[in-house]
Amino acid sequence: MKSFDRGNALLGVHINSVKDKNQQTFPNGPDPFDYLGFIVSNDGRKHTYYEHDGSAWKVYTDLQSSAANFAREHWGKGFKLSNWVRCYDWVRNDGFNNFATWIEDAS
Repeated sequence: MKSFDRGNALLGVHINSVKDKNQQTFPNGPDPFDYLGFIVSNDGRKHTYYEHDGSAWKVYTDLQSSAANFAREHWGKGFKLSNWVRCYDWVRNDGFNNFATWIEDAS
């Protein structure tokens, strides 16, 4: 959340589809960015962070509301970080060949 708040480039990479030493793979877990989010104030000048604890959305208390300048279409609305931050699968999205592009696209 702090990286998002600072405006840092973010992305996620699922690695469960990479074979382990026994040649096994595992199903991907959920997109971690689906459990973090924010609500933009009605005037678009600040946003408050939220986290989902598995049963409900709660205010994320480690960061205070931040000043912002959101476009009017975002005012008064809530968003999961997954709406703003992309999460890739290393195998399905060919991370070996595409990782550099993922980094560029996140910037």
